[in-house]
Amino acid sequence: MDRERFKSLILELKRYSLTEGEKRFVELTERWFNEKGELNSEQESLLGGIYGEKKKWGKIIGSPGKGSVTKATLS
Repeated sequence: MDRERFKSLILELKRYSLTEGEKRFVELTERWFNEKGELNSEQESLLGGIYGEKKKWGKIIGSPGKGSVTKATLS
């Protein structure tokens, strides 16, 4: 994964409400990428999986409350 794609993915993930474990994984992965300049295949896969789930089902931070139509409910 190149740097631009990684930064874009991290910015998108930070828009969503993440679990504590997801937050920790994203932070550690971001630190790893900044130090090493790359991710291993397992890190890429997990990061992509988290993003895919959040994009499909996640709540965007600051989105309307319960009962409102959101991107997640329209998918």
